[in-house]
Amino acid sequence: MSKVLVVEDDKNTLAGLLEILNFEGFEVCGAPDARSALVLADAGVDVLLTDLRLPDMSGLELIDEIQKSQTDIVSIVMTAYGAPESYSRGEKLAVNAWLTKPLNLDKLVHLLAEVTSASTVTQQA
Repeated sequence: MSKVLVVEDDKNTLAGLLEILNFEGFEVCGAPDARSALVLADAGVDVLLTDLRLPDMSGLELIDEIQKSQTDIVSIVMTAYGAPESYSRGEKLAVNAWLTKPLNLDKLVHLLAEVTSASTVTQQA
């Protein structure tokens, strides 16, 4: 089963996302900041769902750090602030998807189902 790491500095949003994704059958863990996320990522995750703006570094910086040791991680960025410079930097980091806040939870669940089933197929091959 693919493991999803959710990184969101708003504690209520993080708790809600973890509850919903767990209910939907995903194996999830969560972190309120990038530093905590890096520790969890070291234990192994398949999908990173991160807020763009975090208190200790940006979501893109977090993706960059994790990709140094996990090159095949699927990365999804959540943001309420669409900025062209973020998108171009995200392209360089091979961000798999961008989601706009407030999140459409059906879209999020569908996207995670797609990427986790794809990574499961890849791992089994």
